[in-house]
Amino acid sequence: MQRKSETVSVTSSKRRKTSEQEYIINENTHEAIISKELFNTVQAMMANRTRTSTAPQKHLFTNVLYCEECNKGMWYKANQKGYRCGGNIKHGSYFCVNKVAVREKELKSLILGDLRKLFNTLNNGTFMETMLSKLNSKRQSMQKELKLTTKEIEICRKQKLEHVNLYTEGIINKEDLIELKQMLDAKVESLLIKKTN
Repeated sequence: MQRKSETVSVTSSKRRKTSEQEYIINENTHEAIISKELFNTVQAMMANRTRTSTAPQKHLFTNVLYCEECNKGMWYKANQKGYRCGGNIKHGSYFCVNKVAVREKELKSLILGDLRKLFNTLNNGTFMETMLSKLNSKRQSMQKELKLTTKEIEICRKQKLEHVNLYTEGIINKEDLIELKQMLDAKVESLLIKKTN
């Protein structure tokens, strides 16, 4: 049998499979190692032994749920009406021993119950009042911190002017002025970063 695959193009070494109609078959060109009946029997046995598994289906919780044993995503199995470990389904029990199916119906009712509790908690007026008071106190503390940071930046700018005055009066030399300026610039830069955050 020849021409089971062919190159994609002349410049590429990649190959693609050809259809069975394009195969070149030369029968009786050499002596057979096994008989045709034995070959067909073995092929039939191999076809019976192959394990067919259903492909993973997109479903509501597919790959949102994870197996507690191997941390692989769980797949929906229609015949079990639930989710099973993808590692166990694909690779078998030597990969993951978890064969437990999480029923979709039970999962939905559990999640709906939790969502109802959360909604009732959020719907409760005291919860909203508590959250608003926390937000207000946080806002006030941030405003105070912003005022302090702005004040510190202004102090640094005044110190820079004082250092320039000291230099012009001859009290400090140029190297000291440059060093003090760099220190104050670094402090102002860190304060500006703090202010923006």
